[in-house]
Amino acid sequence: MDTWVQRLALIAGPEIAGYRVEPGPAMAVHPDVRMSPFYPPGASFDRDCRVARHERLDRALHLELISEAGREDRQPRYAGIRWEGGQAVLLVGPTHFREVRATNARATRDPSWDSLLREAGQQEFGDEGAYFSNALAVTTAVASESGEAIVGRRGSTTVLYPRFWHVPGGQLESDCRFLDLPQPGAHLAGKAAEQAAREIEEEYGIPRESQFSALTGLVDGLSNVTFTYRTAVALPAEEILRRAGAAADAADHDAYRILRTPGEVHDFVVQTRDIVPAGAGALLSSLRLSDPEAFASAVARMTQYPVTVHNRDARR
Repeated sequence: MDTWVQRLALIAGPEIAGYRVEPGPAMAVHPDVRMSPFYPPGASFDRDCRVARHERLDRALHLELISEAGREDRQPRYAGIRWEGGQAVLLVGPTHFREVRATNARATRDPSWDSLLREAGQQEFGDEGAYFSNALAVTTAVASESGEAIVGRRGSTTVLYPRFWHVPGGQLESDCRFLDLPQPGAHLAGKAAEQAAREIEEEYGIPRESQFSALTGLVDGLSNVTFTYRTAVALPAEEILRRAGAAADAADHDAYRILRTPGEVHDFVVQTRDIVPAGAGALLSSLRLSDPEAFASAVARMTQYPVTVHNRDARR
């Protein structure tokens, strides 16, 4: 595939654990998107979190321009990060799946659209992500009892990245009402960890009580911004593959691979072109913990897209 966007950013590493959450701006709506039928008539396109939630989500739902059924449900948007005394503070705004398809998903297929939105965002807001939905997602690298990494190839009928290699994950299933809670960060962290466990159970057939997960970072995966996890499973790699073949979502994959050493993970992310960027980010984030030298080498040598590793200290 020659039209995918050549970019991947590791926004933060495992130090993001214990993050706080604050309301952040909604997506800026580019003029080429404003006429989309999922925006209510007379919408102001104000980026304020509460205004956008009312106009683009609650009012759009009331008018049945979007639906909570299927994949048009309301979703949290990654709107930025800052550091206070070593603690990450995530800014979260509102979005929904139709905005994802109109911006991020389209950009994965059309580099000119990606460049147009990034350049406009930088020029008008000083933020190249301003015109992107950047819905939050969850992705987790699965490790066997001996530390092997398990990857699966997506089927040909998937909406994004058909027949690309990936690890379990999906868009975060939570609207922005949690921003009204006393501790929104704790709620979001719980929802993300819960979804990581559910994705592994549904895709690989591993019950939650057999999973041991740790947050490894936050990655800009092009079609979304994803929390990455490393999940250890106390089973041999071959048994994980057997269970994956009988899992509820087994039809989502048509092949699997076992990466038996950090060196094989390194070579896989460096050499494989048909890998979902968020999956590459999850594998890199896991490698960062298990073998920092292999991680640094992979970042330096990746050819399918350049990797930007953001440094926490530089953003304080």
